[in-house]
Amino acid sequence: RPLVLVKAGSAVNANPVDLTAYFASSAFSFGSEIGTGNYVVFNSPGNSVDISGLLPGVTYHFAVYPFNGFSTPVYRTVSPATASQATDGAPTVPSGNLTFSSVDGTSMVLNWTSGNGTRRIVVARAGSAVNAIPVNGIDYAENNNFSLAAEISPGQRVVYDNTSSSFTLSGLLPGTVYHFRIYEYNGTGATITYLTINPATGNQSTISAPTLQSSNIGFSTVTGTSATVGWTNGNGAARLIVARANTAVNADPVDLIAYIANSSFGAGSEIGTGNFVIAQSSGTTANVNGLVSGTTYHFAVYEYNGVSSPLYLRPGATGNVTTIGAPQTQASNAAAGSVTATTLQLTWTNGSGNRRLVLMKQGSAVNSNPVDNGTYTANSAFGSGTQLGTGNYVVYNAAGNAVTITGLTPNTIYHFAVFEYNAFGVNSQFLVTNPARGNATTLQILPVTLLEFNAEPYNNTVRLKWSTAQETNSSHFDIEKSTDGISYTRIGTVGAAGNSSTRKNYSFTDQGPLSAINYYRLKQVDIDSRFVYSPIVRIKYEPGLVENIVNPVQANLSVQLNAAAITPGSEWLLYDITGKIVRRKRITSPLINESVETLTPGMYLLEIKMGEARQITRLIKL
Repeated sequence: RPLVLVKAGSAVNANPVDLTAYFASSAFSFGSEIGTGNYVVFNSPGNSVDISGLLPGVTYHFAVYPFNGFSTPVYRTVSPATASQATDGAPTVPSGNLTFSSVDGTSMVLNWTSGNGTRRIVVARAGSAVNAIPVNGIDYAENNNFSLAAEISPGQRVVYDNTSSSFTLSGLLPGTVYHFRIYEYNGTGATITYLTINPATGNQSTISAPTLQSSNIGFSTVTGTSATVGWTNGNGAARLIVARANTAVNADPVDLIAYIANSSFGAGSEIGTGNFVIAQSSGTTANVNGLVSGTTYHFAVYEYNGVSSPLYLRPGATGNVTTIGAPQTQASNAAAGSVTATTLQLTWTNGSGNRRLVLMKQGSAVNSNPVDNGTYTANSAFGSGTQLGTGNYVVYNAAGNAVTITGLTPNTIYHFAVFEYNAFGVNSQFLVTNPARGNATTLQILPVTLLEFNAEPYNNTVRLKWSTAQETNSSHFDIEKSTDGISYTRIGTVGAAGNSSTRKNYSFTDQGPLSAINYYRLKQVDIDSRFVYSPIVRIKYEPGLVENIVNPVQANLSVQLNAAAITPGSEWLLYDITGKIVRRKRITSPLINESVETLTPGMYLLEIKMGEARQITRLIKL
């Protein structure tokens, strides 16, 4: 069997002694020491041993002694086999040429030329340069995800520890500059020795969103089922194209999400509801197919930077195109409002066409349809637009959903129909089945043109006032009153001027208003018994302390008070023109009946006091 001695720094200089059994340990310096610094690392059958516990960059010398025996062995000490070997020290050539590729919103790839170390670590830091230096003998834990990597120093993380010259770093923040250092090293565990001179350094920002959006959205090669969308590029690395049928794109792409594009509409990633990704392009055009004829498609083009975790510029540039063919969905909810004697407003809910044509006919339903590629001139003055068939006039031909028609005959029914169609330059294709239809009757010409109508409180009454600018064969005004604004009762009548082209003023006093909200309206009646109601006015009536008073006063002061307002201690006072009190009495009933025959004729003030309430009325004594 062999006994192996090892000595650091110089040759083995002591031999084993016969009849002495030595303890061996492959951990250098733990076995028996012979002489000074000569340690037994092996004394068993075999021909190899792995030695640990060595120092880096040190030359170790070895001597091998054959021996026989166990507890009292005998050694051959003449000409033992000898050798020496230096352990690895710190590398001498650092890494270099640090570059970056596949830079994204949350990741990037680092590439470099390796030095002459057996391994290397990469230290990363966000926002400022790396200045941490690894310590020999420490094997640092690493993680390729920056946010999870252990810190070698505050904010400085070990993101790589291996033998390669490239790796992908993840867990980064968008739009952030990251700084790096690469340290070569030799050894393992406690024997690790780092090369800290001239490490490879560099920095790279993760991507940010572009700042200039695409523009000039346009379309070409439009068919019934396909189209080509084009644009002018912004300053992104690429752009995402999203399409939606019938209505505008209403959801934007989300940062750091990579979407799947498919030129067949509906097959790519869906953003929100109905917004499909049809292309990711670094160019200026994209084709889309799988479309439905006669349908309007809306597009949004978003500039973006990045690949697997992109950042988008929002909102996108937008445009729309209609595929060749008649619309698929007709307009609906056609209705007439704001009806007068000679005008009315038509409204509807648009269908899927890019335009619509409205026909109107007097007296009976619209009975003609527009035809494809027809030329139709619209005019909202009834009877002035193109006539289809007999009496069907084009009153609207545009992309909106409302039109006000003029030039109508009073008290006459008009019918209308709304047709969806798609316009393609000089060509057009109509959807003529089941157009949205409706009708309305114009109002009669009113006998009165009312300028104003209002109500105001007046001396425990409500006074109504109104004025007219013009009257034609007007007969009278019925004044109607309501407590709920629904059911009305006539409370009076005022005669009208008959025929007038100048302003006429009228008034009426409601002697019995309620202590609540009172509603009033005028029924304007002409000599043929035709009538129309005025707008409704409302007033909240709150009676005062005095409900009625005889003024001027002769022999007796007669005052009717608001009985509900009388409180204990209520009183009335009468002052002369100098402010002197000439009468003062308690109020014990709602009626004041006081002889003032002896008072000098002239001006007096009557003050009513009920609790905190006060009311002063000027009186004239005859």
